[in-house]
Amino acid sequence: MGMNGNGIRRDSPRAAWDVNQPVYRPYSRRRIFKRPFPSELNSVRPPVNRYFVLLVLFWLLPHARATAQDVRLPTEDDYYPMVTFPAPAEVVLEIGGMDWLDRDRTRLAVCTRLGEVWVIDNVYARQPVLKKRQSEGSQQGLKRAGDQVLRFKRMLLGLHEPLGMLVDPGHGYPDGVYVAQRSELTRLDDTDGDDRIDVVETFCDDWEINGSYHEYAFGPKLGPDGQLWVTLNRPFSGGKEAAAYWRGWAVKVDQRGKMTPICTGVRSPSGFANSIDDEMFYTDNQGDYVATGKLAHLRPGAFHGNPAGLNSLHLPGANFTLPFEGYPKLGMKWAEAVKVNPFTTKRTTR
Repeated sequence: MGMNGNGIRRDSPRAAWDVNQPVYRPYSRRRIFKRPFPSELNSVRPPVNRYFVLLVLFWLLPHARATAQDVRLPTEDDYYPMVTFPAPAEVVLEIGGMDWLDRDRTRLAVCTRLGEVWVIDNVYARQPVLKKRQSEGSQQGLKRAGDQVLRFKRMLLGLHEPLGMLVDPGHGYPDGVYVAQRSELTRLDDTDGDDRIDVVETFCDDWEINGSYHEYAFGPKLGPDGQLWVTLNRPFSGGKEAAAYWRGWAVKVDQRGKMTPICTGVRSPSGFANSIDDEMFYTDNQGDYVATGKLAHLRPGAFHGNPAGLNSLHLPGANFTLPFEGYPKLGMKWAEAVKVNPFTTKRTTR
């Protein structure tokens, strides 16, 4: 039978080497562990009482649940809340433009495609209700609602598809609400403060209109030069396409109501704004001569590709010069057209 070098009988169950088993010396009652080889270090773990671990986990579980309930994860409403507010049955808000009437931003003026101008109070209410519904209850209930009550009042009707609004632009312009109708830039004014428009003034009508579909006007926007910019949609249908002058152009109107052309070649320039570098950019709508919706720089004297506005080049103020006779060449695919039709610009001083 005999002993091995560690004092364990060779026929003993402990004769098999196990680094986790204690080794007993023949003449000592001390319990020792044999030092493992370096390759065995990761496999050696001190003994752990599993019942103690379960007890600790059982104690921590209720606290973990309470902590999870106390912590609220952010939602979309914390960054970009979307509130649907009710409107009276007689109000059709196909909004074309909007701006604030007050510095506190509680009174919003909007113009609609149907040619109306409305003022709406408390549009930032988190749980908006209509005054009509509250009035059916007690006056105390209406008072408790406070700034949650929406109020609609029509200030004007009869405009021609206004698509843009600017309130009190400053920079030497008379105070008022400026809107771009199809045929003109209009200044509106409530002179007595009763939320009814008392003055409807044609501020500028230097562009033409012939009644064709799509002859929209967008704006105004206050440009980097302190003037009011307007973009003019090209006309369509009725056999009168591009018959009206200055259609397909971006223009600006000064404090005296005089129009100055900026650039041409735009198709349906339905959005435009200043960049952080005080340069005006616009978005165009995909269609004829515009291969895809795009964002482009409204640089004075530029040509943006749609030839509808080129019929105004003979008029005073036009600031684009055709690079060659018969420009632009038509009847080819876009990839070919951009090679033979350079979008040449004639730089002018704003």
